[in-house]
Amino acid sequence: MNAEIRKNSPNAGSVKMDSKNDFNSGLDVLAEAEIEEIVLKTRDAFNNGVTLNVEFRRKQLQNLKRMFAECESQIMAAQYKDLRKGFYTAKVADIVTVRMEIESMLRNLKEYTTDEKLPFNVGTALDKACADIMAQLLPKYLDQSCYHVVTGGVETSKRLLQIKFDYIFFTGSQTVGKSVMQAASQNLTPVTLELGGMNPCYIHPSADVMKSTKKILWGKLFVGGQLCIAPDFLMCSEDIQAVFISSAKKFLREWYGTNAQKSPDLVRIAHKQHFNRLKRLLETTKGKIVIGGQTDEDDMWIEPTIVVNVDPDNDALMQEEIFGPILPIVTVSSVQDAIRIMRSKPKPLCSYVFATSQAAIQQVKESTSSGCLGINDVLWQSFRPGLPFGGVGASGMGKYHGKYSFDTFSHDRAILEISQDIFTENIYEMRYPPYTKFKCEFLTWMGINYELLSLPLESIIRQFLSALIGVLAAFAFIYFYN
Repeated sequence: MNAEIRKNSPNAGSVKMDSKNDFNSGLDVLAEAEIEEIVLKTRDAFNNGVTLNVEFRRKQLQNLKRMFAECESQIMAAQYKDLRKGFYTAKVADIVTVRMEIESMLRNLKEYTTDEKLPFNVGTALDKACADIMAQLLPKYLDQSCYHVVTGGVETSKRLLQIKFDYIFFTGSQTVGKSVMQAASQNLTPVTLELGGMNPCYIHPSADVMKSTKKILWGKLFVGGQLCIAPDFLMCSEDIQAVFISSAKKFLREWYGTNAQKSPDLVRIAHKQHFNRLKRLLETTKGKIVIGGQTDEDDMWIEPTIVVNVDPDNDALMQEEIFGPILPIVTVSSVQDAIRIMRSKPKPLCSYVFATSQAAIQQVKESTSSGCLGINDVLWQSFRPGLPFGGVGASGMGKYHGKYSFDTFSHDRAILEISQDIFTENIYEMRYPPYTKFKCEFLTWMGINYELLSLPLESIIRQFLSALIGVLAAFAFIYFYN
């Protein structure tokens, strides 16, 4: 009897959708017939076995790696045009992380693909310049019968979702995520949703407040806070809040100078709709702005801002993912108070705790739920090779990164081949009527002990010999000492 789990991918037509900014104005709209033609072309490639060969997939990954090496300056220029991303932010936040995933997949591809299939096709919706550069570059490096980039706005996304795909991978807001899931349900298409949420951050009295401030501030301002893994709000005591604010002022001056708007290391807000939303939050919060607060619509600029005296339940800043350079602070009296606030909100993509007290860390671990948990640092848990990344509850479903990405686009197919030998056939004769008490008891015993019976022969022999030696030793003891 042979049993195995084989990873077969049903994903002849799968789509990755990215609309974290939920805005694609200016992108071309594809007709439904064009989209259907793309999907049909992809399915034909899959059905003809184009993607079955492991070396074909290795070649595609190598081509993608080469694209990011050869076209790095063009990709970074597009990022600067969309978000005013500087060299460091663009390279580390996007290019390096993608290359890490490619290198990991290349190193492990042979292991991952034993008796497996994993074709996947990429359609994406990004900010205008980044979408344009991907649409221009990817066809030059990847097989055009298998990999496609579809650019377009809301209407194009709706048309994509009307088509039956084998898998949908979506990153974006909870509102759009619900629409994607609803559309997928019409075709019973499985989905991975990475949706974000309000990521809490707690500084315990045992933490090094200066170091914690530096890390939290960096994580909040990296890519202008426009990361789904950025800390959304901070919880700490009033004493720690005072130290945090004074330290934050010091670090902001050191990092960005006296005029932060002129710093090349602070990116701009992605688009006007998002800018207006952030500006409205600053105008409607009942909290007190103690750092920043300035805006410039012409430059899509929101100054790094810290707000105190924030009501965790009712303030405008505490109702949804901020996704910008604004950090509200909620004062708490204990770790239990912080946990209560965390648990009162939908499960976030990430949670953060800063502490040297293992008891406090353990309390947060055991009493809260989130897609991932960062202890004494921010963001890095999402980039660490070997760790899965994904949401839970309102922050999404499914996981990816490294081997988890491979598994996401694969199907674990169970295969059982029954031996045709006389012994096995006679045992399985017990399933047929007429049923007797003996057959019932025998089948019950077989069911309970099936895993033991499925052990490799050498293991069974070893266990039998061990048991036999034990019995002989017992008889010897009785014989010689009685």
